[in-house]
Amino acid sequence: MQQSVLDPHPNAELSVTVVWSDWWPADGALTAQRSSSLIGPADARVAHFYEPGRLLGKVVAKSLGWDDPDNHDTAAWDIYLFYPAGVRWDDELPAPAIVHHQLGMRMDDSHFRTGDDLVAALREAAAATVKPAT
Repeated sequence: MQQSVLDPHPNAELSVTVVWSDWWPADGALTAQRSSSLIGPADARVAHFYEPGRLLGKVVAKSLGWDDPDNHDTAAWDIYLFYPAGVRWDDELPAPAIVHHQLGMRMDDSHFRTGDDLVAALREAAAATVKPAT
């Protein structure tokens, strides 16, 4: 995220929201706090949140059509959502303009990226959705 979205657009009007959730036994508030230094530590455009209940991951999954009434734990994680300037999150999460993920979640493989492919895809998504600085 740092090298593919923030660094190439240092003066662009954008906001990055990073939500840290508990997925593995070692996850928790302290891990989230430490990990937050990896993305935009001194960039006012970045906001970090810790959310242990996976509530946002469930909302994201539902907004992408992954809602599974038989599985109450359906949630998205390791996912990157891009919205054009001006999109608001009101009562329901809007569908993103571009989405990429790092896991074999409930999307077709065209959204799956890892390593250098992920960096390139995030860079392209940012270029397509970032509002240039005025």
